[in-house]
Amino acid sequence: MSFFGQEITRTFSSAHPLHGSAYPISWSLDKSGDERTGKELRHHWLHLLSLFFILVLTAVPTGVAGMFFRESVHWANFVRGAHPYLIYALPFCGIGIAFLYRVCRISHRNEFSQLHSSFHESTSPRESQIPVSPFLAPLVYSSSVLSHLFGASVGCEGASLIVGGGIGSQIARWFHLSGRDFSLIVLCAMASSFSPLLGTPFTAAVFVLERCGVRRPGFLFPCLLASFISFEMTRYFGMAAMRFELELVPGFSAVSFGRVLALSAVCVLAGTFFRLLLQTITNLTDRFLPNRFLAMGFGGVVLVNLTLLSGTQDYCGTGLHQMTDAFFGSAVTWAFFWKILFTSLALGFGFKGGQIVPAFFVGMTLGCVLAPYFGFDSTFAASLGMIVLFTTVVRCPAASLLLALELFSGSAFFWFILAVLIGILPKYLAPAHCWKIFVKSEKQNQKRQSL
Repeated sequence: MSFFGQEITRTFSSAHPLHGSAYPISWSLDKSGDERTGKELRHHWLHLLSLFFILVLTAVPTGVAGMFFRESVHWANFVRGAHPYLIYALPFCGIGIAFLYRVCRISHRNEFSQLHSSFHESTSPRESQIPVSPFLAPLVYSSSVLSHLFGASVGCEGASLIVGGGIGSQIARWFHLSGRDFSLIVLCAMASSFSPLLGTPFTAAVFVLERCGVRRPGFLFPCLLASFISFEMTRYFGMAAMRFELELVPGFSAVSFGRVLALSAVCVLAGTFFRLLLQTITNLTDRFLPNRFLAMGFGGVVLVNLTLLSGTQDYCGTGLHQMTDAFFGSAVTWAFFWKILFTSLALGFGFKGGQIVPAFFVGMTLGCVLAPYFGFDSTFAASLGMIVLFTTVVRCPAASLLLALELFSGSAFFWFILAVLIGILPKYLAPAHCWKIFVKSEKQNQKRQSL
């Protein structure tokens, strides 16, 4: 790898860059440790200090971008609520988004894949990562805000990750970073841009690492540092963090254990249906409507007619007001189903945003509706449903536990641990995962027999 055009390491490990050793910076010399010269050690520490400087320099603009994106989404939903007729322009909004992607020459579906592919590091220090388009961050930002403004049922967390990653990749390029250094800065930028949305710095850092499949513990502290920098910036500018207070938490008993288990299982079914429906609509759209202009225009027409059929715009945009009402015990019986349908269609046809906030909506409304049947308070049931849906949809159990810890200040944490364990089951019970485990065990058996 190189830093400011200079080689900084002698040899490189052949292990995967994100699944290798615990330390984020490769430092292996042909010489033994006793033979390292003072110059080499100074060079090493200078490299660490330089990376720290670049990390802070990255966390500040990406944190500002995350705050600005959060306020932009709130503004878009406020304007649409004040002017309901904007929903009728949703097909033209979709065509405009498709046009922006065509002009910027960015594929409509693989924005996150473009960032993820940039993490690849070859064993050769002279090979660089796949370049990330400089238009990626502004394109995803503008497309997401437009989607919210004209009533698409999408979230904002997924887009914030891409916005932060796009900015971080450009900063890393300006400093001529490559290899693990490049990956580290991009991941820190993603954590920094995600943290201001919910005000959960621990969750932001761990979620980025889990979502990107990074298993290097040495990346955790830099991501936490970047996440807390942006979080403190939000506090400085007076932006409130999302926090909930649970009042009636059930005590531990066999009956409560069974009820929590049953409620979590129902929410898992809803989350699994959400994932499958979104994936199905996405695949059908790509197969039968490969033209993005036609797909986005047609999708806008379908969503407008579905809004007229439902008779309300409560399922457009983020739906924060409906989530607040559900937490305090007021939710429409089939609101969770309508939100799943609206969000799956919006994201499946290609509107931009994310699926985390819609998953919160589905979980909280479903939990609120089911609370009387399980004998729970609506605040507890809605909170439990939110965590289960988040776990089932994004499949990041560690981030889910930290989210519950930060949002609810540790209250009912035992029940949230149980909910997360139930919510992550579909990931490990999926046929593809079971087949992978079977094949791996068969190969191990064959290897033992050959020995």
